Amino acid sequence: MQNVRQIFHYRQNPIRYSNILHQRKYKKFNVSFNKSNKLEDEGLYIIAFSTDRNKWNYTNRNYPTSYSGKVYIDKANFAIVKVIENWETTLNNEEIKKNYRLKSYNSMNQLIFKEEYIADFAKDSDEKYYATNYFQRQFIETKDSKNLRDNIVIELRSSIFDLEKDNLEVIDYDHYQENEVLLNRVEFNELFWNTFKNELYENKKID
Repeated sequence: MQNVRQIFHYRQNPIRYSNILHQRKYKKFNVSFNKSNKLEDEGLYIIAFSTDRNKWNYTNRNYPTSYSGKVYIDKANFAIVKVIENWETTLNNEEIKKNYRLKSYNSMNQLIFKEEYIADFAKDSDEKYYATNYFQRQFIETKDSKNLRDNIVIELRSSIFDLEKDNLEVIDYDHYQENEVLLNRVEFNELFWNTFKNELYENKKID
C-alpha cells in the first residue's frame, strides 16, 4: 500500500509544479516547436524544452540531472492538454553521498537514474481541463564496488475520474494547528507532556 507521500508524488500536477511553466523560470529554458505525424497530435502545438541548469530550482530534483520534455497545447483554446517530463543523471560514489537521499545507495560506485513523467489533461462537463491520467516510468541502474551491475524498472499509472466540484470539503494543510499534532490530528494533551518532561528532568538530575 502506498503511503500519502507516494500518492501525491505520483500525482504531481505539472502545471503547478513544473518550472518550465513558471512565469519567470521558463526564460531559462531552451524551447522549440516540434512537429508530429501522430493522428492524436493533430490540432496541437508541441513545444519541446530543455535546460542547462541542473539545480532544484529548475529540475525539481535534489541531485544534478538533465531535465527536458514537451508541452502539448490545444490550438483552438490554448489549453495545456499534456506535459511530458524527462530526467536523466549519472552519479559517482562521491556524488551519491553528497546529493542522493537514499543511504542504501551510498556504497555504490555508480548510480544511473532515468525517469519519465506524463500528465494528461481532459475537459470535463464544465468546459474546464483537469489532470486525469498520470504515468511514471523509472529506470535505476547501480554498479557496486566489484563493478557488478543491477537494475530495476518501475512503471506506475494513475487515473482520476468522477470529479466532485460542488459542496467540497476544504482540507486544512496547516500542520501546526493549536492543540493538535501532525499525525491523525490527535488532540495534544498538554498536562501529560508537561508532566512527562518534568519527570525526565528530575530523573536526569538524580543520575
